[in-house]
Amino acid sequence: MSIVLKEDFKKLTDYKKGFVLRNKNLIWFKREDFKKLDDNQKNTALIHQNLSWFEREDFEKLNDHQKELALANQNFGWFKRGDFKKSVYYQKELALTYQNLSWLKRKDFEKLNDYQKVIALKHQNLDWFKREDFEKLSDWQKDTALKHQNLDWFKKEDFEKLTDHQKGTALRYQNLDWFERKDFEKLDDNQKEFPLRNKNLSWFKRKDFEKLNDHQKEFALRNQNLSWFKRKDFEKLTYYQKDSALIHQNLSWFERKDFEKLTEYQKEFALTYQNLSWFKKEDFEKLNDHQKNIALTYQNFDWFTKKFLGKYYVHHKKLTEKQRLKEMKNYAELYNLKFDGENLFAFRDHDHLGRGLYNKTIFYKKGQYYRDWHLNANKKDINSFGLGIFPKGNTPVKVHVDDWGCHVENSDKCRVWGFTILN
Repeated sequence: MSIVLKEDFKKLTDYKKGFVLRNKNLIWFKREDFKKLDDNQKNTALIHQNLSWFEREDFEKLNDHQKELALANQNFGWFKRGDFKKSVYYQKELALTYQNLSWLKRKDFEKLNDYQKVIALKHQNLDWFKREDFEKLSDWQKDTALKHQNLDWFKKEDFEKLTDHQKGTALRYQNLDWFERKDFEKLDDNQKEFPLRNKNLSWFKRKDFEKLNDHQKEFALRNQNLSWFKRKDFEKLTYYQKDSALIHQNLSWFERKDFEKLTEYQKEFALTYQNLSWFKKEDFEKLNDHQKNIALTYQNFDWFTKKFLGKYYVHHKKLTEKQRLKEMKNYAELYNLKFDGENLFAFRDHDHLGRGLYNKTIFYKKGQYYRDWHLNANKKDINSFGLGIFPKGNTPVKVHVDDWGCHVENSDKCRVWGFTILN
């Protein structure tokens, strides 16, 4: 993105100023610059510029429409109880939706109208919210609280008081650490789908799986870590259930005889997602061209050589340690991440079982180091092989300088050879 300097901005027509305010990040843009704009330009600046200098006295000078734009698009850390009280009805809704009102306590919540309470339950972190507060809510408000608030006090006796619809919401969004087999068995068929999709049912064994209907088995195969799942279990599955098992379960027992029984399409799943360490040259030669491409991309075969790989072997000049350190430092500064001169601290997004976004057969565990066997270090390839790290996510990771790959152009993604899961 090109930079627009203050002296260049002053020379622009009103129309072009509006375009620049909408599309460029004017890091020099301060209070005195805002005051010089007309109302339409101010509206644009309030929506598209990061006005970190914007204080209470600036806000009070705005008209009502501009205050609404500011509340919806700017982050006002100074916005307190007194400011909220002065706001008109719709401005209060915007503040509850877009501002972080950390001062909002029980006494403030009780003064809100029913709709404002729904907004607060949806968008604010009400860490004071307890059982007695929940019991005062309407059914609509309870649904919202179950979906958006972290009700760590929520126990079995609370769950049993809910309506069927609310139980489904709680099963989907709340961390019910008390939830066990006997609780699961009390649910109706529709309700069982939610924990199968969203909870880590560590107690879930073969006897539980066999009681499920075909639809529920699909959810279990896709979203649970069935470490007990063996060949005899796989052979009982339907065609589509086998597809799900090959994509989402780590079938460590899977051998040549199992592979040969698969359809051509299922073989592609196995070559993409399963670790076929027994796979040899004679197995490779039996594959069709498309399957060979998949195997060359996703399998780590020790008999793969540069000569054998031929056109599939992509080599990128290895960076020196100095170059890697420079790139890691630049990435850390760009996204405000920690870099200690040797390790970069970044993030990944994992699901409730600790699996990444792509290969659902790998379950990442806290404290362990993971390394891939190949990496595409071409910065221009957005979608390619290699472990990915990002500036945001729910799983913090640490990357050593030796494992640095590249920062992919036009994205916030990096490819690395390996990382350690921190928690």
